[in-house]
Amino acid sequence: MLTLLLPETERIYALELPEIYSAYRLYVNDTLVAQMGDPDEETYTPRTKIETVTFQASGRVTLLLAVRDASHYYSGLVYPPAFGLPGGVTLLRGLSLSLQVSALILSLVCAAMAFFAGYRLQRQDAKLLRRSNQHIAAAPPVHTASDPSLVRHGELLWPLHHSLCGAVAE
Repeated sequence: MLTLLLPETERIYALELPEIYSAYRLYVNDTLVAQMGDPDEETYTPRTKIETVTFQASGRVTLLLAVRDASHYYSGLVYPPAFGLPGGVTLLRGLSLSLQVSALILSLVCAAMAFFAGYRLQRQDAKLLRRSNQHIAAAPPVHTASDPSLVRHGELLWPLHHSLCGAVAE
């Protein structure tokens, strides 16, 4: 239960309730103003979502959040609610959403840049590998075997190069 001391002039207030696990009823001055799921023991139905509740109030106001959780590993109110005038609560929610979308876009841009950089590096490595193959094919004969008559132009070096570098993509 939360008791608020508000100005004496009656105004409309907003209370943004985050996910509350798993069913609840919200009372303002002993009047039911919101319900999510069914917290009764016989007809318990879990349901969670973010909800903004508006109500008119002035002076001393009592908020009571009756929560029941029998189906989730979290229970009750995990994140803090936001309370204020409707414009302020809406602005706070919009800023939070904008920040989340910006972080998502930034991560997608970083992933695209990393992919592009990897693709460019792969193409440059393939060009270098093709050039090295051309140089090896044009190399003079290698005579490292015990019988030089068994070694023809690059036969020993070429298989060694391919076993170390792998196949070349053209």
